[in-house]
Amino acid sequence: MKSIKYFLISASLFMSINAINAQEEAEVKKDTIIKANGEKIVCVIKTLENDKVQYITGGRFLTTTYTQRLSRINFNDGSHQYYQPVLNISENDWQLVKIVSDRTRVKNLLEKGIVNAQRQGSVFSKQEKMKNEAIDQIKKEAAKLGSHIVLIVDETNTNGSLEMQGDNIVSIRTGAKITAIAYGF
Repeated sequence: MKSIKYFLISASLFMSINAINAQEEAEVKKDTIIKANGEKIVCVIKTLENDKVQYITGGRFLTTTYTQRLSRINFNDGSHQYYQPVLNISENDWQLVKIVSDRTRVKNLLEKGIVNAQRQGSVFSKQEKMKNEAIDQIKKEAAKLGSHIVLIVDETNTNGSLEMQGDNIVSIRTGAKITAIAYGF
């Protein structure tokens, strides 16, 4: 008899807690993420950055998705954020490739390969120009692999290096060398 009584008390307490949690969740206005493939995710958006969204769905786990995969976000206040989804990157889309240096930005992506670039110029070349040309080359190589994002893992700038031919100085060069890992969805 006591065990039935404890069971009924426990069951009623459990149902009350679940009802309170359901009521709390219902009171929170939800946002809706619409992916490029039409999938809708009803959630609460926690952070929205330039290229990623972090949100919570019915559970308590934080999930991240990249804005390149989204069509739009309908916010709980009635406003909207529209995106131009990029599902497939081709060689001609190299300008769409994002460059990042923070490893957390590529955490859930598929590694496509290592890409390298090196640019050299004369002593009159600007270091920044050499670096920008190397980054463009990295983007082009990543686009060939179908990658959306590139993580820079090593960057070397040479400023005023001597090019020798025997005992003679042939030229003084500036340059940039970049090694990166290409990632995609």
